[in-house]
Amino acid sequence: MNKGVNIQQLVKLAGAGDRDAFGKLYDTFLDAVYRFVYVRVGNRQDAEDITEQIFISMFTAINRYIDNGLPFEAWVYRIARNKVTDYYRARKSHIQLDEIAETVDTRPLPEEQTETNLSKEAVMKSLTHIPSQYQEIIVLKFIEDKTNEEIGTILEKPIAHIRVLQHRAIQALRKEIQHE
Repeated sequence: MNKGVNIQQLVKLAGAGDRDAFGKLYDTFLDAVYRFVYVRVGNRQDAEDITEQIFISMFTAINRYIDNGLPFEAWVYRIARNKVTDYYRARKSHIQLDEIAETVDTRPLPEEQTETNLSKEAVMKSLTHIPSQYQEIIVLKFIEDKTNEEIGTILEKPIAHIRVLQHRAIQALRKEIQHE
């Protein structure tokens, strides 16, 4: 997220109908929202469609957004979580994360990239075998680089619970990696 942008000011302007302000919010959150959705659904086309639905929902509801002290980003992630949930309710399928390594932006040297790709592949394959709530914690913490406080706000859980979930998620992922 661009730290130089005053998100709250953009939200107020977008809520008043300023399309340029909404465009800036879109640019600010698009990559993170797409990665969040993609990791959850594992399919580029579905991730793009769901991401589009998220921003349409944001656009239609932003004039009703109320700043209650939580970051606007938490509101955005709640919409994203709800849309992913709706997607699975409609499909009743399992998360597949075969292509996730391609969405993580790393630029190592070629020999490092080969080693990294083998490690990433193992992690991503293992990630598909742990519970959904653990996947979510790992994505927010290690791919989106969110703090425990931010994750707690996004998931509407106390920070202490986030720490416990994070610990359990890492343990579950390690166990899966060792079984591979």
